[in-house]
Amino acid sequence: MTAFVAINDGSFAPPPAGASDGAILSGLLASYRHLKNSITQIDHDQLVVATQEGIFAAHLPGGTTVSAALKAMSSRDVAAQLRQLLSKAKPFDLEKGEIAGVEAVRFGKVLFNQRFVAGIQAAYSVNGSSLSCGINDWNQHLRVTVRDASGAEASELIANVWQEDLDLYNKQTLQSSEVRVLPDYEDPGHHNYKGPNYQPGKSHIPSNALRILSAALPENRTTWWACCEHRFFHRYAGREVNEWPLVHWNGTTNPDATGNKNAVRTTVELVPISIRRILEKFPVDNCGCKEL
Repeated sequence: MTAFVAINDGSFAPPPAGASDGAILSGLLASYRHLKNSITQIDHDQLVVATQEGIFAAHLPGGTTVSAALKAMSSRDVAAQLRQLLSKAKPFDLEKGEIAGVEAVRFGKVLFNQRFVAGIQAAYSVNGSSLSCGINDWNQHLRVTVRDASGAEASELIANVWQEDLDLYNKQTLQSSEVRVLPDYEDPGHHNYKGPNYQPGKSHIPSNALRILSAALPENRTTWWACCEHRFFHRYAGREVNEWPLVHWNGTTNPDATGNKNAVRTTVELVPISIRRILEKFPVDNCGCKEL
């Protein structure tokens, strides 16, 4: 299972007035981070980035090269993260959009607004997503024309990432690559013993419940499990909302938790053993567990 995201070289175009190349690169990094964090941490290595050959010499919308823009950034940390991301990316050639060392699974010449863009071709060929600078025409999913060897044309929609918030189509595209995309999260307050919605007798929610969820695995679409640094398992359960699971923290295997002093307890045996074996290798630190 591998999910590909190709940086859209076509979005390296003149920016709106006042936009800087540094800010555009920072926005690109923020969008990538959000894409990556939508996947369980256990599958992070399965998200593969592709970018054009010679990316550091490529010119950005404001006219500077990527290399020069990185050197000029005020945040050295952001610059370092971008440099690492681009250095590790798989290159695609600008003539055909072929990703080095990766076999295409879809074929045909891809045109966006009747022009060829190598990064979009690369994304299409591996059933991946496009990652764009969020300016001009690139702040939307990409409606393209695919022309096959016979000259026949068909319309396709390529998932595009240009902002920090992902929509359903982004998530479904990632999920089609068989990486595990996290559910949405809510806290109705039923486990917050200091809040007005607390339901007496329920276990107390960890202060970093969302952090724990970031390394969860699904038992099914609406039930997820994660493991914390104390080697307790945490259950998240919920329902489908607008075609996507929405879950809340639902219990812990901590034997001292309030909810586990009742007749219905959350025990290790409830965690499917195949999931348990994987989660034990990925405990989440700084979990904020209570009732220890």
